[in-house]
Amino acid sequence: MQQLLDLLNTAIEETRRVRSDDKQLILLGTSLLHPADAFMSLWKELAPKMPKFQIRLVQLQEDLNSRNREYAMLGRSSDLIVGTFDSTTLKQSFSAIKLGAYHFGIAVRSDNPLAQLDEITYSDLAHRKVLMVSTGISEKNDLVRSEMLAAEPSIQPIDTSGRYDINTFNETVEENIAMISLTPWKRIHPNLVTVPLKTSVTVPYGLLSTKFPGKKTADFLHEFTKLVPTETQSHS
Repeated sequence: MQQLLDLLNTAIEETRRVRSDDKQLILLGTSLLHPADAFMSLWKELAPKMPKFQIRLVQLQEDLNSRNREYAMLGRSSDLIVGTFDSTTLKQSFSAIKLGAYHFGIAVRSDNPLAQLDEITYSDLAHRKVLMVSTGISEKNDLVRSEMLAAEPSIQPIDTSGRYDINTFNETVEENIAMISLTPWKRIHPNLVTVPLKTSVTVPYGLLSTKFPGKKTADFLHEFTKLVPTETQSHS
């Protein structure tokens, strides 16, 4: 009897393996700063309608020689990532399918008085240090910086050396200063509270690929856009 059950289990596993092998495997990169949650929630609904594709999440390794780090891994360790984009961010040959927009917030240590506010205005940041990426890296961040300093010139911008990494969040906690943040980063550091920033500027996010991603990924994106009306943007 046990022998029969073992044979049955082997047959089931073999069937699963064959079915899995028939699928086109799409590698979706994920990291602390590029979480895949927004896409994976959507994929749960779309997967039955795209049966020939299978998504595999891969942890992105930072390429410290690149200013775009995770973006630079596209086409190497991953086929796609979920990330922000604008005309400055996508100076390299990337394409983006817009899924939505992230909102800006101000991250502060939980014992900072700003953490008690429901919304932060630029006047709330008067005479404070605010950590943010330097100009020329993100068009939307540059817009917020200009808006902020025009409204409250006493704010002191503290530039990071490049894009954010975990050290940026640690610095915010250790120095007890404010930091420009985005919607998906609310829970990266347990000692930080993110309060919405009063601004109309938002940052589009979506599925990012290389401009010429190869047939498998191109076929996936083609099927995806047929099911989800989206806006595709390319930059070179």
